Amino acid sequence: MYSLGVLGEFEAAVHMVGDFGDACRLHGHTYQVEVVLRGKKDQRRGVVYDIGLLKEELDRVLKVLHYYHLNELKPFKDINPTVENIAEYIFHQLTPKLSTESNLEDLCVKVWENSFAYAVFDGSLR
Repeated sequence: MYSLGVLGEFEAAVHMVGDFGDACRLHGHTYQVEVVLRGKKDQRRGVVYDIGLLKEELDRVLKVLHYYHLNELKPFKDINPTVENIAEYIFHQLTPKLSTESNLEDLCVKVWENSFAYAVFDGSLR
């Protein structure tokens, strides 16, 4: 089994609703995102997945979030844009394209909201 990963980042404003203290005020983060695919190497091509294509897919998803107030975007209208919810959102945006590849088994999305705090959402592509 191989793992293949790429990194990305985006900047966004957020505010939390509920018992989140100072985080209830509008504030921003430079989010770092790591996406890791696990699967078998395609013997014909010699790769798990085209790494350039994986980076393009991640960038496409992050472009929708970059420089926005996440609370105003449809995916976060009814839920807090927590780092957990952002990781899950990215996972579900990437899954349709990646799940068509028969050699890929699972996807892991890790999102840092700063240099010391992150969340991971992972699951099967099958």
